[in-house]
Amino acid sequence: MWQRDKHRNRQTRISTQQRHQPPVLPPTPALRPPPVTRPSPRPAATTDQMAAAPSRCLLVTGPPGVGKTTLVTRVFETLRESHPHLNIRGFYTREVRESGERVGFEVVTLDGRTGPLASSKVSSRESVRWPTVGRYKVDIASLESLALPELQVKDDTDLFIIDEVGKMELFSSAFFPAVMRVIESNIPVLATIPVPRLGRDIPGVARLRNHPGAVIYTLNTGNRDAMREGVYNHLSSLLQKRNAVRIMSRRRSNMKKHVSFKLNKLCFSVLFILQHQAPTSGSDLHLHKGFFQSIQTLVIVKLWYNSGCQLSNDSPMDYVIN
Repeated sequence: MWQRDKHRNRQTRISTQQRHQPPVLPPTPALRPPPVTRPSPRPAATTDQMAAAPSRCLLVTGPPGVGKTTLVTRVFETLRESHPHLNIRGFYTREVRESGERVGFEVVTLDGRTGPLASSKVSSRESVRWPTVGRYKVDIASLESLALPELQVKDDTDLFIIDEVGKMELFSSAFFPAVMRVIESNIPVLATIPVPRLGRDIPGVARLRNHPGAVIYTLNTGNRDAMREGVYNHLSSLLQKRNAVRIMSRRRSNMKKHVSFKLNKLCFSVLFILQHQAPTSGSDLHLHKGFFQSIQTLVIVKLWYNSGCQLSNDSPMDYVIN
């Protein structure tokens, strides 16, 4: 009896201790940081994709001396020969050499005007404050006086050529906004940009490289001829489409002027009849009312047509006042 009570008390004490002990949780797995995903670089366009690419902004890049400026100038010369009516604006840069040694760079507009861009031999009083790239001092005023007028967006411009958007040109505070206005326009653009140096890209160049409307063509010594032909074909396709749209717009404008003239003539004819034939009887009064409704209809049609026929999907006859 006594041992049975002792055993019962022991079981009660054990169950009470188990009830007050915290529950044992399973071990939690060690937390691992999420994997870091790096954005893959934008693939360069292949020669098969050039003609089909919808982009109006062609960016040619490659290491120094690979032939970016040569490609741009040859494409420009070929376009000028095959499409003499085109209005092409822009500039390119070329080396200045003395006794076989490079001493600077100059800006050349597409109509032949030149001006200094950078030099290693300039020693004027103003050049003390000029920015430097390596051993070259950059003449920002000369760059802006030649390049900025060529980058003005105008409706009659068919193509912009910009060689190049690099470190020297970006010292100008007005140059990059002008380039962006050109990129954002509907006008095709052919430009050159440098490759990142030591894995670091110039901020302005990186912004152009990542622009959603740009396509990158990476140039090397093995694909220069194929790239030049592909870029030319791409630009020719864009310019032909642009010319077709311009012709259709001109025809639509001429047709609109012709129809508007006919409507004006008809309105004046109806007004002349209303002014010189007063109603004398009931039938004439009914005819007069018909003429009045006709003039209302003509006015509504004319307003609807002059607005571009885009006020609504309804017929212009629905707006006639009864």
